[in-house]
Amino acid sequence: MPTPPVDKAGQRSVVLRRRRDRELGPSDDALASHLASDPRLQGHRAAYEAFGTEPVVPLRPDDLLPVVLPDRDLTWRRGTRLLGPEAVAEADVVLVPALAVDRRGVRLGRGGGSYDRALARARGLVVAVLHDGELYEQDLPEEPHDVRVDAVLLPDGLLMLDGPGVTCARRRLPVVHNASVSDDGVFDDILAANRRYGEDFPHRGVPAPAARGLGVLTCMDSRIDPLRALGLKVGDFKMLRNAGGRLTADMESDVVLASHLLNVRRVLIMPHTLCAMTLSTDAEVSAAIEASAGVDTSGQAWGTDPDQRTRLRHDVLRLRQAPALHPDTVVAGAIYDVDTGLVEIVVP
Repeated sequence: MPTPPVDKAGQRSVVLRRRRDRELGPSDDALASHLASDPRLQGHRAAYEAFGTEPVVPLRPDDLLPVVLPDRDLTWRRGTRLLGPEAVAEADVVLVPALAVDRRGVRLGRGGGSYDRALARARGLVVAVLHDGELYEQDLPEEPHDVRVDAVLLPDGLLMLDGPGVTCARRRLPVVHNASVSDDGVFDDILAANRRYGEDFPHRGVPAPAARGLGVLTCMDSRIDPLRALGLKVGDFKMLRNAGGRLTADMESDVVLASHLLNVRRVLIMPHTLCAMTLSTDAEVSAAIEASAGVDTSGQAWGTDPDQRTRLRHDVLRLRQAPALHPDTVVAGAIYDVDTGLVEIVVP
């Protein structure tokens, strides 16, 4: 492995000079093969359009691609549609260009800082794409704002950077597309229970449409059991859950689809009492994340709101006015009490 200079500018010059001298073609073909075949690199992707001597990544129609903003931050597009800086969080795999990476995951970029800001928002597996000879055994120079990567993709294949030197606070597990076996035992209890459940599976052949024409949007809080609380069974309704039971853009889209394709003709938006999204502010949520993960998310809008009832009325009105919602759909708002199990209709 090459020995890097002690400063970033010197290292960039070395890598760029070596790249200008290398032969293009075969290594890019090898990278493309790994991208197509390695199960850890599948799923929703954020990628990049290769510039100059950067390793070429074959693009898919649904890839998120970066767009540099005037302040050097990155927003993301899919096709011609701009999705915003936070869209990178939806990617299972984030492929990023790099000039060099060391064994700790420290990435040397072109010096603009755009990717460091963007990768702080990523939740998927972050993979730097390199040519041969650009993974360093010796430490590269690192600054406080640098965000480390989880893995590198070389012509020889994908290498996870999981050695003792990797201390990236925002490390995530790689995407797993075959969950039939748990490598580390973390999900063994869940899989064992699932096998018992599958031995006498009771819901084979249940139709996809909601038998009782109901859709419920509620919080992800584990104290809410919509089936028992509302007297429902599997197949009766469509359930949507997120933090706070909020009508976000993606939830609105899902309800619209369910109203046209899955027999949903009545929708109950049902947040609950003692919800963390009403007891905290966005600033407090970001502070908690920084304390546990070391990541600054102060620019993130988390959707907290102490005025739950006003927010619920707003969400109900917004859904009722959604242009694409099936015209026969009835929308109401309710609050579930986690201490009594009772539902109070707030917006009839």
